[in-house]
Amino acid sequence: SSGDYGGSCIASDGKSSQTYKGVNIASFKNAISNVESRGSGGYRAIGIYVNDGAGNTGRALGKYQFMSYGPAKDIIGAKPGGAQFLAAMNNPNIDTGNFAAQTEQLFTPKEQEALMDDQIRHLADVGRAQGYTGDNLIRRMAEMHEGGEGVRPGIDQDYSDRVVNSYKSG
Repeated sequence: SSGDYGGSCIASDGKSSQTYKGVNIASFKNAISNVESRGSGGYRAIGIYVNDGAGNTGRALGKYQFMSYGPAKDIIGAKPGGAQFLAAMNNPNIDTGNFAAQTEQLFTPKEQEALMDDQIRHLADVGRAQGYTGDNLIRRMAEMHEGGEGVRPGIDQDYSDRVVNSYKSG
């Protein structure tokens, strides 16, 4: 339904920005990056080892901290050295500093941005279908970005509040 796509508008900083179902894509990306990466390496960032209790293990990667067992896995795994990199991300004892440059090569800034654009549209669709709008939609999208679509609403209020506040501040 192309009518849901907001198209372009001019943001207060003069840059063109796209909205989707009422969500300013650039502002949401900026908010997630501000909360997730916190200056820890941007596109090269590698998070702590995670075992989600549902059989998934790995690390959050890049500017938007996509899990190595999530959609980033297909992008990275398709490249030479990708399988070995993903195996390393499954090792709780590695020195992640040795892999920062490789992260940006195997999961390029362009790929991270494109994946986040797709993620935002998908999360907006899911959140709207669940009845969320406005700040509550941003809050729900943040929760789902952090914990997956099935995450219980309100599970990490501090995280989602920080994303909403960052989103609203630009």
